[in-house]
Amino acid sequence: MPSLISDAEKLVYESVRDDIFDTFARQIFLNLTPDKIIISTTGNYFESYNNPDYQDDTNLVTYTPKTTGIMACVSYDKTLEKYFSNKNGTEDESLRLIYDAGMVRVKIKSGDYPLFKNTINYKFDGYNFSLQRMERPHGLFDPKYYTLYLSKDN
Repeated sequence: MPSLISDAEKLVYESVRDDIFDTFARQIFLNLTPDKIIISTTGNYFESYNNPDYQDDTNLVTYTPKTTGIMACVSYDKTLEKYFSNKNGTEDESLRLIYDAGMVRVKIKSGDYPLFKNTINYKFDGYNFSLQRMERPHGLFDPKYYTLYLSKDN
């Protein structure tokens, strides 16, 4: 299907958006699901099943924490309600978005999104955050960014 915008112009527009993202992005840290390592100290792997008196099997499993950093744009939302304008240009009570105070909006690149599938929590600005809402993909011509909403852990 023919397009009003050429492929070269699309690349220019997307590079401008990438420059804006790179200007305001900062590093956040993801605490990923730890690697589970099972250590067998005997030749019989299922020793705890064969011996009913053997209760100390906690040393057979170790967890190795994994943390990685990615670049993201972070925005702290302070309002509780946001009203949207109707087609007349006035705010309409029925067109509103209500969310909790303290929500944090994070925009990430689509290439970093697969890391979020194994993320336990997020850390930046000295606080731990957890995922509050599902992601929303967006971009000019195809999904290049994802927006996620996080809440601060107590």
